[in-house]
Order: sequence, then structure tokens, then C-alpha cells
Amino acid sequence: ADLLLERLPAARVSGHEGIYAAIGNSFAAVERGFQDSLGEALARRAHIQTQIPPGLTSYQVYQQYPGHADELQSISDAITGGSTAALALLLEDWLYVANVGDSRVVLCVCQNTDNLQSIMHSDGTLLPDIAALKVDQLSMDHDTGNSQELERLAALGLDADQIQKDGRVGSHQNTRSIGDYSMKGGYKDFDIVANAIDEPIIAIPHIAQAWRVQPHWLFLFLMSDGVYRAVCEAHPGVTEESANLVVAQYIANEFKHATSMQSLAESVLEQILQAHHGQYRSGDAEQQTICRKRDDCTLIVRRFHHAALSPSFTSGPSSLSGLVVQQLSSSSGGDTTPSVFNNSDGNVFLREAMKSDVEQSGGDTPQPEHTSQSAPDTPRKEIVERKDGEEDEDEEEEEEEEEEEDNDGAESVGLYVDFPKPGKLPRRFPKTLQS
Repeated sequence: ADLLLERLPAARVSGHEGIYAAIGNSFAAVERGFQDSLGEALARRAHIQTQIPPGLTSYQVYQQYPGHADELQSISDAITGGSTAALALLLEDWLYVANVGDSRVVLCVCQNTDNLQSIMHSDGTLLPDIAALKVDQLSMDHDTGNSQELERLAALGLDADQIQKDGRVGSHQNTRSIGDYSMKGGYKDFDIVANAIDEPIIAIPHIAQAWRVQPHWLFLFLMSDGVYRAVCEAHPGVTEESANLVVAQYIANEFKHATSMQSLAESVLEQILQAHHGQYRSGDAEQQTICRKRDDCTLIVRRFHHAALSPSFTSGPSSLSGLVVQQLSSSSGGDTTPSVFNNSDGNVFLREAMKSDVEQSGGDTPQPEHTSQSAPDTPRKEIVERKDGEEDEDEEEEEEEEEEEDNDGAESVGLYVDFPKPGKLPRRFPKTLQS
């Protein structure tokens, strides 16, 4: 979010194409920051491996060199962490969407547009009618069920049929992500993908075409895969595709009762997780096995205020007056806060706020993928990231207060994150990316 904001003033001069490029470059900068942060860990791993005689099995290493084994495991945990990311940017009357992985951006619209004015509130919002609700997934799932991704993997020399059958690329369900060094720079270490001519997992985002906000748009929501998979498991017969509509119906129903967007997002997730737990408690043996565990869940809901729309324009975004940005994610604990910024040459730097040394991130910037879609038009900016870890409650409260101030008193966005178990979650990112 920070990187994109810095790029927008210059990018908007070039219209939509400039915004697309800024989004792609922001994803690339975060990826470079992660990969560049691994140099010390990789060097340490190589040094430890020289201290262990070749030919030993993993069990023998643990038996004979327990200290080295523990340190190698710790390094492996640090360099193999990864995250999906879904982004929605509302700039004036336009919505831009991008993602890597399987977190989703879903738009909910009213199918009956004949009498919109009669259901519009004085603040410009529409009262969702569940019967007239229609959903459009604006993001793309980067997983082994995506035929385009399977074609890309086949072009690298991998067995796409076997990958589709296994539902994984090595140990990964996602075919694109931020991080995941083991399937990028270190993929040659895994026999199942070692024959690939290039990295099988990539961080190049899918960037959809820009949509102009329409009067029949009700709300937008961003969710991690844990949300829609929990819905599928809690409601037998619901597919991962139809789960979008089920989540939208949960949200639409809560608009009648919720006193705030925050409470709405929280209530929706609580209902989904209660249904999931109910299946575990009362379902048959198969359902109990399926619902025995679940993933982290993050949900962001953004409601449209149509009365506040700016005048129509045809040349693309021309100012930042309509922009609201929120960095919303499940977070990991850490003793340092990273700072990301640009120098005058536009090179991206990443540094820890507690340190004075700064390292420049080099390398070529991958070109973002851009696709045209004949879907609705759109909005403002929210981000969902799925990471491991936990943040202090005091810090969360401070962030919520700042977010409310940014919304100028008009609460249109709600976020709720739920972890399967309370307490501190294990770190998977190095300190330079903990936030």
C-alpha cells in the first residue's frame, strides 16, 4: 500500500496504464525486498552444511548434530514463508484489482436496476436485497485448478497433469505468491520441480482491467482462502466458486443488523466459523474429519456511497482527491518495524526502522500481467495479506483509530481477522518483513 501510494502521483499522468504499472511495480518491490533479505540466512545455511559430513540422512543429522539440525530448521522456516495478496484500489470513479495467490476480491451488485433510487439511503448506500444479489469475482485464483497456470507450468517442462491430480506444485497449493523462496530461487533442491527451466512459483500479479463504479454496485469484499474454504466445509454441496455468493449473502443479511462496518465483518466471520464448528460437532465421520481444522480467516468489506461519486470523466484518473488507503492484514509479532521508501532515482529500498543501514534492492522488475474482462466498472483501496504471526492489541487499536480518521467519519470499510488458535503464532518471515 505504501509503495503504491508513492507511485500514484506520477503514475496517474499516464492514465490507466500508468496505474497498472504502479501496481505491478509495487508487488515486485515487496517480492524483491523479501528475496534480498535472505542473503545472510542462505550464507549461514551453506556454512552449516559444510560442517556436516555428506551422505547422512536427516535422522542421522538430528542424532549426531542436533545443534546444526535445529539451526537449519530455523533457517528453513525463515526462507520458505510466503503470502498471498489481494488488492483493490478505488481512485475517483475507478476500481483497480490485482492479486497473487488465492485470496479473492469479490464485487456484489444488484441485479434489478429498474428502481435503484427507491432502495438508496440518504447517504448514498443501497440496502442489499439478497434475492437480487449477484457476485463477480474480480481476482484470479492462482492454483492448480487454473488452466492458464497449468499451461504455464507445462511450458516450464513440468507434468501439468500430475500437478493437477496432486493439487500442488511441490508442497504448495498456490502457483503464485510473495516469498516462498524454496519454490523460487531454491526450487532445484526439490526433485519434483527440479527439471523446470525456470521458477515454477512466481510473484507476478494478475492485474484486471479498470472498472468504472456503477450505481447498482452494493459492496466489495476481500477475503483470504480460509474464509471461502470454511464456507465450503461448513455447507456440504457448496463449491469454492459458489462460496462467493454464500459469503455475499452472509454480508448482505448483516447490513440489516450491524451497527458498524467493523461489527458487520466480525459478525459474518463468527457465523461462518460457528457453522464450520457445528459441522465438526454434529456432522458424520467424514465431515468431522474435514472440519477438524481450518485456516486463518481475514475478511474486509467495503460499502459504496454512490451519492459521493465524482463527475464522470473519460481520460482516466486525474487526481488523488477520492483516494482512501488502508493497510489491512493479519500481522506477525516482531521487535522492528520495516520502512519502505524510494530514493530520487526510483530505486526501492527496504530498511528496519531500528537500524541505520540501508540496502538497495536490485534486479529487474517483472512485468505485471494485465487482462481485459467484460465485467462491471469501479473504487478505493484495501489490501488483504495472509501472513503468520500476531500483533499487540494496543497497536491494533491505534491502527483502527487512524483508519477511522482517514475515512473522514464515513465508515464504509470493515475488517476482521480470525486465527484458529489464540496465542502467538510462529514466525515465518525474517524481521525485515515483520510488521
